[in-house]
Amino acid sequence: MRFRSKTFLRYILSYSVVLFLPLLILCLAFYSALMGRFTEEIADSNTRAITQVQKNFDSQMEQIIQLSYLIQNDASLHPAKIGNDIMSARQAVATLSTYKSITTLPEIVMVYAEGGELIFSNSGVLTPERFFEQQYLYSNHTLQDFSETVAHPDGIVTWGSDSVKQFGGQSSDYITLFVAVQRGNISPKIRSIYMIPVKRLRSVIADVASEYGGQVYIFDHLGQMIMTDQNAFPDDYTAQLKNLPVGTAQRLTVDGTKYFLSSARSKTSGWQYVIAMPVSAVEAPLNRILLKMSLFMGLTCLVGGIAVYVFSVRHYKPLQQLRMQALAYAPAAQGTELEQVSTVLRQLSSDSDSYRRRLENSRDTLVQSCLSQILRGSSESAAMLERAKENGVDLTSVPCWMVVAVSFSKRIGIAGSTIRGALMTESFGLSDVILCENPPDSGFMAILFPHERTEADCERFLTPLQEHLQSVLQCQVAFGVSLPCKVSELSIAYQQAVSVLNNKLILGSSFISFFADETESNRGQSYYPLQELETLQWNLLQLDAEATTNCIHGIMRNISEKGCSFPVARLICFDVINVTLHGLYAIADNEAIRPAGDMLERLAGFDTIQELVVLLEEVIQTACQSIRQLRSAKTEDRVSRIRQYVETNCFDPNFSIYSVAEDFDLTPSNLSHYFKTQTGQSISDYVQTLRRTEACRLLTETNDSIQVIGEKVGMLNVSSFIRNFKQQTGLTPGQYRSLHASGKTGFEEM
Repeated sequence: MRFRSKTFLRYILSYSVVLFLPLLILCLAFYSALMGRFTEEIADSNTRAITQVQKNFDSQMEQIIQLSYLIQNDASLHPAKIGNDIMSARQAVATLSTYKSITTLPEIVMVYAEGGELIFSNSGVLTPERFFEQQYLYSNHTLQDFSETVAHPDGIVTWGSDSVKQFGGQSSDYITLFVAVQRGNISPKIRSIYMIPVKRLRSVIADVASEYGGQVYIFDHLGQMIMTDQNAFPDDYTAQLKNLPVGTAQRLTVDGTKYFLSSARSKTSGWQYVIAMPVSAVEAPLNRILLKMSLFMGLTCLVGGIAVYVFSVRHYKPLQQLRMQALAYAPAAQGTELEQVSTVLRQLSSDSDSYRRRLENSRDTLVQSCLSQILRGSSESAAMLERAKENGVDLTSVPCWMVVAVSFSKRIGIAGSTIRGALMTESFGLSDVILCENPPDSGFMAILFPHERTEADCERFLTPLQEHLQSVLQCQVAFGVSLPCKVSELSIAYQQAVSVLNNKLILGSSFISFFADETESNRGQSYYPLQELETLQWNLLQLDAEATTNCIHGIMRNISEKGCSFPVARLICFDVINVTLHGLYAIADNEAIRPAGDMLERLAGFDTIQELVVLLEEVIQTACQSIRQLRSAKTEDRVSRIRQYVETNCFDPNFSIYSVAEDFDLTPSNLSHYFKTQTGQSISDYVQTLRRTEACRLLTETNDSIQVIGEKVGMLNVSSFIRNFKQQTGLTPGQYRSLHASGKTGFEEM
């Protein structure tokens, strides 16, 4: 059953990952470090081998070059000076024998001058012909080769390994060096010749090869192989060795055997040394380590697999038992064992949290209710103190308290947990500092803390709290601080703290103020800005926004300077609002220009003088600008409406200028002045013109009597109609009708 459980399989997979993943990472890291170390060892081994070969040969070549300096600078060895003098020749042979003892590498040391007749050596004097044809017979070199070689002005010329048969039948392999070292601009006059037995060089190579297990090859500066040890590679591979770049490490496979190759070049002789080391010899230690590591991994996997199974079984059994218990509590739980158990645990946790929250909320609500009644000064304050103590808030344990009323510039609900978090952030323990979220006055919060400091200490205590609250709540926070009080006087202290917050009107939205006798003094009671308010009203009527705002600034500045009490200051502020709005309503006959409802709410609910000034400036600037823009357009529209009204109502017998003025909210005199200013004609003349024109039309187009026509044009008294008609046309109505009937144009011609 266990093997079919997905949870059990997940246990096995989890433990396998926990156990084997670090082991795999460790093995890979070990293998990587081992390979890195192995690579470094190969490079170091090749470098040490080739460096040793180079140092050995370079030291020998340095001796040969120094010996060549001595021979070239020794006048007694110059063939031209020796000539045919037998004694000098013997002395030269003896000197060369002495010089030969300086270095152990060459077997024969010779001196020869280009074009000379004799060769002086440490064993005697020979001619070149005899040397190459009788004394030493080279298998691959002739007398001509000798002549061409010694013709080089300076430097080192090498003849590679060559079999030389000496006089008497003995044959040996030699490497021949031709050395002529130049100093400055003076070319050497003679050339030193050294015959070096190959077996001596191989003895040096054999030492290195036996120590590092490799083969050594030597090439001259022209790329010709000078010599190697006994087990040389075939010629095809030798060509690859000759072209091997100096200072690099490469691999070469010869007849199935892998080799590491390294090379170095001698600065003294120009020879290139190449060493080939068998990979198998170097990898043997690595293979032994890898074999041991594989065995260790196999054993670890076996033990680890058993451990994984055992741990999975041990941990799955409690889960299976827990699952059975969970199913007994909630049989409907679905899913795997873990999902079923998780479902039950979430249900239990939810039930527990719900119960705990209800208990905590009930307790906190009870404490807050007690604090609110204590600050209100309820008759049951003593009982409330006792009940708060039963719920963990003991106010009687502190002999003296101070109350801080907290006001916020934002009119939004601020959770008490936010204030508690701020108190904890500033390291105020809740056992000492008590927060009342619902004090008697809504819109505030109250903080009670033990009085243990002076006023300056309290300000240093409250300043960081105020700054932190403002940064967290993103609003302005004001503190009103009471005088120290006893527990029984907490309600009085709370009223003191709230009264201090009245200074918010003048001090602004963010302050820390302490209660004092002068807080509610009567200073400034006699100040009232009557003249300034009249000036404010006049500037508004003139649409002078700048002068209006300057006047408001002056009034508010006087409130602060004259030290007005809160009631007086608030009265003046609302009077400024009323005068401003009344003035705007008086000059703005368009509803769209008047302040919107939300602006009126903001004006009515201002907190500080600074806030009020900003709001009034916004209202005044906007209204004045809009009124100026609309006045020009409204003037033409008003004249048109007056004309239309007169044309519609002037034939009514009850029509008068008073009725027109009343309909347009103007006095008769203002109406007449306004109409004549805009049209160039008084409104009375305009009415008479309309009546005369209508009367002329009725006289010519109808047979109505003069009295009826007068009534139709709004004049009930026929005598007045005739008199006014004659004053305007020069004719009576009857005369005008007669003239029109006879075909004359009548009024138009008159």
